[in-house]
Amino acid sequence: MATIKHDYATCSNMAKSKPEAEPDWDLAGEMCSLSIQVYELEEAMNLDQYGYHLHEFIEDETVGTQCIIAISHEGRLAISFRGTSDFTDALTDALAVKKRWIHGKGWLFFSPRVHFGFLNAYLPVRDRILKSIKELSKKNRRRVHITGHSLGGALATLCAADIRRTLKLPVTMYNYGSPRVGNRKFEKFYNKLVPDTYRFVNDKDAVPTIPKINYHHVGNLCYMDNDGEIKVNPGLATRLFDSIQDSIGFLDFEKLTDHLSSHYRDQLLPFTDKVKPLYGEFKDTVAEVVEKVEETVEEASETVAEVKKKVGKYV
Repeated sequence: MATIKHDYATCSNMAKSKPEAEPDWDLAGEMCSLSIQVYELEEAMNLDQYGYHLHEFIEDETVGTQCIIAISHEGRLAISFRGTSDFTDALTDALAVKKRWIHGKGWLFFSPRVHFGFLNAYLPVRDRILKSIKELSKKNRRRVHITGHSLGGALATLCAADIRRTLKLPVTMYNYGSPRVGNRKFEKFYNKLVPDTYRFVNDKDAVPTIPKINYHHVGNLCYMDNDGEIKVNPGLATRLFDSIQDSIGFLDFEKLTDHLSSHYRDQLLPFTDKVKPLYGEFKDTVAEVVEKVEETVEEASETVAEVKKKVGKYV
């Protein structure tokens, strides 16, 4: 069966395309780099290569949430959340029940509601984040830039809405391969608060398609296709055509590799110089991961073929 290019604009579930928007490409590369750095241990982080220094490392061991607050040499303030990296995070991803969001009005299911696991992962670090940002913004109410990859993108979404509503600070949010976070009421609530939001989706990355039932994406979609182009808020016709990929193929190798944070960085490479310091460092590692996955798929196929032969003797 021929592979059909998948455009995850369908994840937004909108009948009409959004108004034209354009991300700051250098900022997109910068935030992507920070979303990769937060996967490292505190002592292994190298933010200086992107013009940042670490202000605070925040971690909650109980739920596994980890984030950093960093400040650029020009004074830009950034928060980066780590994505899924261990079993604790995987459990958080699996809890897809909705819970009422801490802001917004409405009765029962007509209120802003968000993913139970994501909210429970955010709340333990919330007070420390708000305290630090409030302290840093006392003399200068500067814009806060928030980012994250995968689960980190979902937490960045919650944090962006929270800081904008609680601290009344201007907020910009860029995330990469983020799952859906909340219901339609939350989507509308969020988009009014943080219009300067860009979520990047790399070709067949499957994570942005979940959770599926009554969950909706926020912000402006930046879809990275397999030709190296990035389409911002593509139109309805493109979304309908490419959504077919969601319904075919039980296991698509690209659905696994396209979610790698390093693949997001690779796709942004032609658009910004900000991701270049990490490119050489991770290129060989990614190649090794891809090779191992390909070997596993090949071995599984050989095993299935052998089983079919043995079964065939007795049929």
